[in-house]
Amino acid sequence: MRMGTASASLAMGVSIGLTIVVPMYFEVAHKLTATESGIALIPLAMTTPGSLLSGQAMLYWKHYKRAPVIGLVFALIALALLIWRPDMSLVNAIVLMGVVGTAVGLVYPVTTVAIQNAVPNSQVGIAMGALNFFRSLGSAFIVAVLGAILLAGLGFSVSRSGRAVSVIESVSSAGPNGGLVFRWVFLAAFAFLALSLVFLLLMEERPLRSGAAQHAKEALVE
Repeated sequence: MRMGTASASLAMGVSIGLTIVVPMYFEVAHKLTATESGIALIPLAMTTPGSLLSGQAMLYWKHYKRAPVIGLVFALIALALLIWRPDMSLVNAIVLMGVVGTAVGLVYPVTTVAIQNAVPNSQVGIAMGALNFFRSLGSAFIVAVLGAILLAGLGFSVSRSGRAVSVIESVSSAGPNGGLVFRWVFLAAFAFLALSLVFLLLMEERPLRSGAAQHAKEALVE
C-alpha cells in the first residue's frame, strides 16, 4: 500500500503540475495564444487512454505492473527529450506531452486495484481514503515546486513598492530564449516521475483476489 500510494501520488502530481505550467510553455516557447495553448494541452490532460490500456492489462496479464512500468519509461524518455530540446517544434512537443499523459493514466488503475488487493476487505475504504489524501497532498507539493521553478526562471519578483509582478507580465516579457527556462521545470518533473517509477517497481505484485477483475473495470470508469 505504501509503495502504490507513493507511486500514484507522484504520478498524479506530475500530471497536474505539467497541466498548470505547460500552457505557459506553449505561450513562451511557441508564441501560442491562451486559447491555442489550451487546445495543445489536450493530449497531456487525456489520461483516459492509458487507464483503458492498463485496465485491460490487469484483466489479461499475470504481471500487471508491466504496463505502467513500460509507460513510465517512455514518459521519462519523452521528458528527457524536452529537457534536451525545450525549443523543439510544437508538433513534437505535443506528441511528447501525449506520451506523458498516457503513461500517467497507466499508473492509476494498477495502483488503485493493487492497494485494494493488499488490504482486508474491511479496510478498503480506509485505504482508498489514504490514497486520495496523499494524491492530493503530493499534487499540491509538486505543483508548488514546479511553479516556484518557473516563476524564478521567468524573473518573478516583488518590486520595491511591494507589488508582485504577475505571472502574465513575466510570461509576456520573456525574451526569445524564455522557453529554455522550462528545461528546469521538465527536469523537476523528470525527477518526480522517476521516483514514481522506483516506488512502482518496489510495490509487491501480489496475485489478484477473486473479484479484482471487476475492480479493474470499475477503475477504468474512475
